[in-house]
Amino acid sequence: MPTKRKLKLKEKINSVKGIGKNVTLKTLDDLKEEYKVAYQKDGGLLQKDVMASLEHLDLSDDEMDELWDWFNEQKMEVTSEEELETFEEEEDQDLVVDRDEGF
Repeated sequence: MPTKRKLKLKEKINSVKGIGKNVTLKTLDDLKEEYKVAYQKDGGLLQKDVMASLEHLDLSDDEMDELWDWFNEQKMEVTSEEELETFEEEEDQDLVVDRDEGF
């Protein structure tokens, strides 16, 4: 099982670019760059944030499969909230065990 890092999850993935009247929707390539930045800043991505950022693109099943393949090629882990909660609970339990072992 891959090692998971504690996610800060502060970087939001925005599906638009520009300001004021110059606002346009981001392309998939634009979003991929944003995913890289968010991943580097936060140490991970939440699946719900990725899916929300893609809504305007109406990707086919094949295109979605290609995107998930791209995440794997980039070694970028996309985590569901349930996985994150489970990881945090396991991490908390590990801390309790470590403290007990020290005494």
